[in-house]
Amino acid sequence: MLHKVTCVSQWKKKEQLADEKNKHYQALIKEMTKNHLLPGIQLLLEDCKKQGIKTAIASSSSNANTVVDALGIRPFFDCIVDVRKIKKGKPDPEIFLTAADQLKVTPYACVAIEDGEAGIKAINQTDMVSIGVGKHLKEEDMNFHVYSTADLHLKTIKEVFEKARKGTDYNRAYTKN
Repeated sequence: MLHKVTCVSQWKKKEQLADEKNKHYQALIKEMTKNHLLPGIQLLLEDCKKQGIKTAIASSSSNANTVVDALGIRPFFDCIVDVRKIKKGKPDPEIFLTAADQLKVTPYACVAIEDGEAGIKAINQTDMVSIGVGKHLKEEDMNFHVYSTADLHLKTIKEVFEKARKGTDYNRAYTKN
């Protein structure tokens, strides 16, 4: 019986620490501005918007909406997947497939950009083209790899898509419903 009580006590302590961490994180988010946007992201989002490319956020963070609002980039996104409605987390592809479904775009016509190994694994279980960001990722695990978001340019992303799709023009494959 002592072991069971200790486990419950440890679980409650973990929950309490996680709650405290989240409250601290939410306080930091409130201080975010457009100046905290990663390099190159504003231009990439603007280019996507100008060309009528649908965009979504498939984040595992329950704070995604708050961050998007703090950064002032909500108008650039057609949808943000509600992680609370997802049954399985990354590396399961459910969140990415849900994003494609909400955009009314086939996964085959999607490019997904990810900075985590679990996310890359999830993308690679779909028909999406995977782009990884960060030095910590293994290049062979994705269709394209950059070390920094500053290296994400729409022209390059389209070229990566066309190469991965063996010459299929991005604009033809992308269904704008």
